[in-house]
Amino acid sequence: MATLLCVRGPLTGLRIPLAGEEITIGRGGECTVVLPDSTVSRVHARIRKHRMGWLLDDCKSAHGTFLNGREAGESFPLAANDEIRIGHTILLFDSTYGVQNAGYTDGTVYTTRPPSGQEADPVAVLDAVPEEEHSAAARDATALLAGLLDGPAVPLGEAAARTVGRIAVFFRADVAALLLEDPANGELRAAALAGSANKALFDRQALSRAFHQRQAMLLTGRAVLKKHPVPGAPKVPAERSLLLAPVMAGGACLGVLSIQRNELDAYSTKDLHLVRAVGCLVGVWMDSRRRAEALRRACPPESPPLLFGNSPAVKRLRERLLELAAESAVLLRGERGTDLEAAAREVHRLQSAGNPAVPFLTVRYRGESAPQFEAELFGQQRGAFNSTTESREGLLELARGGALYIEEITEIPPGAQEKLLRYLQHGGFARVGEERLHRGAARIVAATARGPEEEARAGRLDKDLLARLERYTAVVPPLRDRQEDIPALAEHWLRRAAARHRLPPPELGEGAAAALAAYAWPGNERELALTMERAVLLSARGEVEPGHLGLADAPTLLQSPPPPPEKLTESEAT
Repeated sequence: MATLLCVRGPLTGLRIPLAGEEITIGRGGECTVVLPDSTVSRVHARIRKHRMGWLLDDCKSAHGTFLNGREAGESFPLAANDEIRIGHTILLFDSTYGVQNAGYTDGTVYTTRPPSGQEADPVAVLDAVPEEEHSAAARDATALLAGLLDGPAVPLGEAAARTVGRIAVFFRADVAALLLEDPANGELRAAALAGSANKALFDRQALSRAFHQRQAMLLTGRAVLKKHPVPGAPKVPAERSLLLAPVMAGGACLGVLSIQRNELDAYSTKDLHLVRAVGCLVGVWMDSRRRAEALRRACPPESPPLLFGNSPAVKRLRERLLELAAESAVLLRGERGTDLEAAAREVHRLQSAGNPAVPFLTVRYRGESAPQFEAELFGQQRGAFNSTTESREGLLELARGGALYIEEITEIPPGAQEKLLRYLQHGGFARVGEERLHRGAARIVAATARGPEEEARAGRLDKDLLARLERYTAVVPPLRDRQEDIPALAEHWLRRAAARHRLPPPELGEGAAAALAAYAWPGNERELALTMERAVLLSARGEVEPGHLGLADAPTLLQSPPPPPEKLTESEAT
């Protein structure tokens, strides 16, 4: 499949597959590729399939479309690595090059393949450390590199950046980089970059060999990478010495550690043994930090599993969630008080195959300023605010490989909605204070207890965002439509409330059970939970009676209305 690689502009680092017969590029939300740029027309250009190739058409844009520096009109054939300029954006068609932003630092990583037949042969190669040698190698590296790694008090992103910086200093490297496997697609993604510049060029083939074959490699000589055509890319060093080591943890390869000095024969096989041990040390540290972060962020559900019910409404919902489990975005709808989060956790359980280490994070807009909320959601770059002294990951990055649950999608600020739409369209997002995009790998599970169509008409919900989400909608049924599930739900909330108040759980009397089944539950599961808490506090003899529920005088009881009074005859009235 042909692709477009963005190397300049707001989508920098994004590789967009050309799926289908035609894609459109422009400022409008209806376009396949949306460019938030005032110099770009609403529908600026299109790329369409033609026989075995692709053609570029300018759609009568105001400022023109340029192909390899020349203004293009209609039906211009495209070849590999052709440069397309639209406004402030430059796209490479079917590029053999890659551009990505380092997740924990400000650096940009460029990757390319060496010219055919000119692959550099390593001077020396070491296999990954066998299991029996793993701990010994880690101890040796720990003793030699004391203070290389930070403890849990330092956030993971900051700790990774500082670690790579220390490795660069230790090996006197011009460039040091940590690349980790992206769990979403298995590709290597730049995590941290350190050295004399904030950008670096890597041999993609060498990285792939170190990762997939789990080999530490030493290469030296004149670089065989050809000159990079991407604007702003670093120059190819005339000569270099390169150390590559797999980042290992528990027999698994998490990524690759790359260390480069721009001179010949700067490293020896002794350095190769050392960097292999460092790769193991960093791998064990990174794995333990990731697990600790996942446990810290994990929030056990306060609600019961929604899908333990056997009512027809729940069975239909279960089938629908199973259909949506493979999608990158899901919209959950329900009345106020319905347990939308339980449905979101069920989507996550299906998507993650029940793996507890896969993150599930929750966010809700609670009235903070729009920039603060965007910083929480998308992260912030150093200097984004006056008080910002360092870059920080947002929830979308922290949920990488898992799911981000947005509690009420209609409440989030318009700017955040626009960025979220762009993320769903292209898979990339920008931190606050940064124009470049980071690749995201978290699924979005959004929920609303309001009518999204009405919210869109009122201007509180982006219409394009709604159009993107509504194709993947599941409706959580109200409690009145699943009467069969009420006894089991009531028992659950009784036990939970009793445990919270350190009381023995009371029994649910027959009269109370009948009253629960007859009630309309306008507040749904939330009202049922509060009712059961009241019952626990009021039931003194170990059994919940109807009077403990507070439902006797409720106007929403599902019962037959009382019969009208009989009309009296005139004599009876007298």
